Amino acid sequence: MNISGPFKDPVKVGQPKQWYLSYFAPKFNADGTIVVGENGVPVLKRHRPCYETKAKAEADKLRIAEQHSTTGSGMFLFDRSAAEDFEAARKIVGEGTTMAELARF
Repeated sequence: MNISGPFKDPVKVGQPKQWYLSYFAPKFNADGTIVVGENGVPVLKRHRPCYETKAKAEADKLRIAEQHSTTGSGMFLFDRSAAEDFEAARKIVGEGTTMAELARF
């Protein structure tokens, strides 16, 4: 995940919370599943949290990165290494086979 900023919002100069970060993260449905586009790629949503000072924005970068590096529920945990494993398996198996078929094999 690439978190860019902090940037100073020219519209909010002189107001509280005039600094912001910008990053993209997957968009979620109401049931907590990731929204997937027609091409099978997750749909991304832009996030732009605002902060009172530049220092607070810099300090929050690490928290945001940690929050989005791991996601999942129950016994299943999906993180960056799991995503890399999934992509490697997808390249080996090819496009015609589903992951469920691969797991059964």
